[in-house]
Amino acid sequence: KHGFSLHSKRAPVCEPIASEQVGYTLVTQMSMNRLWMMEHACQRWQDAPISIGVFIHNASPDSVATNVTESTVRQMVTDMGCEPSRTTVSTITDRSLELYPVNELRNLALSKVKTSHVLYIDIDFWPSSQIVRTLRLPQIRGLLAQDPKATFVVPAFELARQCELDCITNDHCEEHTCRPLNVANMPQNMTHLLSQIKDVKVFQFDDRNMGGHGSTRYDDWAYQQKHDLLYIPCLTSERYEPYLVFRYCRDLPPFQEAFKGYGKNKITWIIQLRRAGYVFWQLGETFVTHFPHRASNARKQWNQADKQQWQKVDSEAVKETSSDNLQYMRGINDVIYLDFLNWLKRDVPDETRVPLCNPNFTLTTAKYSS
Repeated sequence: KHGFSLHSKRAPVCEPIASEQVGYTLVTQMSMNRLWMMEHACQRWQDAPISIGVFIHNASPDSVATNVTESTVRQMVTDMGCEPSRTTVSTITDRSLELYPVNELRNLALSKVKTSHVLYIDIDFWPSSQIVRTLRLPQIRGLLAQDPKATFVVPAFELARQCELDCITNDHCEEHTCRPLNVANMPQNMTHLLSQIKDVKVFQFDDRNMGGHGSTRYDDWAYQQKHDLLYIPCLTSERYEPYLVFRYCRDLPPFQEAFKGYGKNKITWIIQLRRAGYVFWQLGETFVTHFPHRASNARKQWNQADKQQWQKVDSEAVKETSSDNLQYMRGINDVIYLDFLNWLKRDVPDETRVPLCNPNFTLTTAKYSS
């Protein structure tokens, strides 16, 4: 009913490649009010291509996106210093009040990729400035060429807000006072990151959702060399949702577009990757850092206790979700999530190579050498 998909139908066929053919595109998505972050994404990603999906919401007269077109966005990104020949801009324009089409944007941006591999991040996670150089190391490219279902986890951190909390409610303060302070403190490299951690400005992401990145081997990563790859043999939580480098070809599970707004949209993708036999290696001396910002509209809707007037979803999973709860944003995505799990179990062959960890399991060092 929700149209879940096994494969990325718009991607090229998964043919064997040599390590010399491995290349990378940074893929991300955003709304117009975060487009300014592209300046920093382009600087940090250096000379490699970028593909972005942008949501243009023209519903209200005072919207940032009023009368904005795809060509307008392309020019704005060029003006930020992004090289036009390496930057692909795709947009979705919606004048209705529908939810943020996060997974549709992700798939749209992915569909324009011309390289063998991708680093996917959300735009508010900024990559370290040396990441492209690390990804081009022979042993890194060799493993990706050898196993089309190998993925690389990029450890995630977050910067604490560097200004007063009451600045959040003041547009001028947030943009002109808080933003520059935060930008100046976003770590560029390992030296800067470790200094920020020591000064208690940067933390492991995300202490409010330990399952989200808890399977990442942060303790080992602190001593990991850039040419080392650490294997993640099992996951401590089914809620794991790291940012990954992965092969973009037809066998790749897509982001399921039934999920809109906030919640479950990336967790389900990782769950399907595991089911399809993908494995996780951890990159050394690379990272992404979350930029502190106001909560998105999608997040606010997720957090609100006020009932939303969404149409009830007809599903077998309703038996496990109260009828009243279906009126909430959380309830709708929870029902779709249960439908997704049932579909996965019923229709997707189990090729899992990365199980959930035994509670008594202790991670041991596992390195890859070419």
